[in-house]
Amino acid sequence: STGLITSARAGGAFVFTPVIRSLLDAGGVGHAMSYMGVVLLAASVPLWLLLAHSGLDEPLANRKRDSSLELTPEEVERDRQLRPAMFTLWSSLGLGVFAGLMVIAHGAALLYCHGATIGVATAAVSIVSLCTTGGRILGGWACDRENIGAAKVLRVAPFVAVAPLLWAAAAGTNVFAAQSALAAASITYGVFASAVPVELRRRTGPRDFARAYGKVYTAWGVAGLAAPWLAGLLYDARGDYFAALVIASVLCCASAVAAATLKPGRSHEEWAEAIAAGKRKAAAEEVLTTEGKTSREEAEEGEGT
Repeated sequence: STGLITSARAGGAFVFTPVIRSLLDAGGVGHAMSYMGVVLLAASVPLWLLLAHSGLDEPLANRKRDSSLELTPEEVERDRQLRPAMFTLWSSLGLGVFAGLMVIAHGAALLYCHGATIGVATAAVSIVSLCTTGGRILGGWACDRENIGAAKVLRVAPFVAVAPLLWAAAAGTNVFAAQSALAAASITYGVFASAVPVELRRRTGPRDFARAYGKVYTAWGVAGLAAPWLAGLLYDARGDYFAALVIASVLCCASAVAAATLKPGRSHEEWAEAIAAGKRKAAAEEVLTTEGKTSREEAEEGEGT
């Protein structure tokens, strides 16, 4: 379900690309922007009605835990293990999407630089949208398989793009090589959009997922700002995308290595059971302590009389 929902974002770009192209040909940039603004405003009404009457009244996260409340040993251990796991997911996501965005953000220019015609180069948006959508759906499907899971997906998916990226770097005038690199980078980029939230949700559960995912997703924001800029800087320095493609392939490997360091860890459900068992044990010990204290007091009173 995560893959299907997140794929809508890329699917929208695929659907509207020919529409925008027609609007640009018909009346230029101003005409196209005005038309899309009207479409956005018109879409807001059915979206509001859909959300207002969908019955989705459950909060995305529970209230933040009161820091004055004492944690059980199991809760302390859970939080201790969750922090490095979140950093590992942040690193893997950041490195992976950084690599993808170095290619995706310059898709049309990359194809044109490899010898594609302007018409073929402008199809880069469709390639990115289609492959990103496929990557998100495929990533979600793989995460749901018991013999695969999200952690394994994060370790394997980045390597899908390595060979095509290096091929495009070596074949500077091969359009198909550039298209393959763009497609592979888009697939990997899409897989991350499905796998990271699934793995994070498995570890945090519904209570802390929204806050935890907000922190981990900052990696995408950093990559979104820096990756296109770095790829453009390297192009300006060399006049081609060789360095950007090589660096992107290295970052894919680094992302897989980071994911490989992710320890299995208990799921949210397993931690909930352990915490509940710990609380029951603590309550039983408290009862025994109280009963023992009462027995000693009664014995002391008996000796005094």
